Amino acid sequence: WKTYLGRPESDWDRSKAMTCLGIALSDNRRPEELNVKEVDLATMRRVWPDDRENINATLQNLALAYHNRGRYDDALRLEEQLYSETKAMCGASSVQVFRAAQNLMASYCGSKRYATGKAFIRENQLQSLVSRTLGQDHYRTITWPSTRC
Repeated sequence: WKTYLGRPESDWDRSKAMTCLGIALSDNRRPEELNVKEVDLATMRRVWPDDRENINATLQNLALAYHNRGRYDDALRLEEQLYSETKAMCGASSVQVFRAAQNLMASYCGSKRYATGKAFIRENQLQSLVSRTLGQDHYRTITWPSTRC
């Protein structure tokens, strides 16, 4: 990553090097991980504000880092944002939305907001939507978090 450090913020290779650095730091549970991922997200939003797919991937990386460190409220805030944006981008019955919903449910469970999580599933009719869209035998249907929260 040091090879790309001197390049401008708008250099795509520099951005990807920062993402890789954040991932490497997460593998080693380094405290600098959150700082790197937060800077990476801020840079993405500033330099490429219309690149929703990569911004959302960076948001997801940061939310996972928060979750892994027990910062469930911070993770929850990002997961709620990700769910809304993914649903707006992909539609209510896409695999991406189901993945975002599962991640959001993990954050609800981690922050011990079980009732909120169950209400979220009911309000969005996610259990039946996942079954109908993916089928009863699909792993996302089988592993759906409503039974765990």
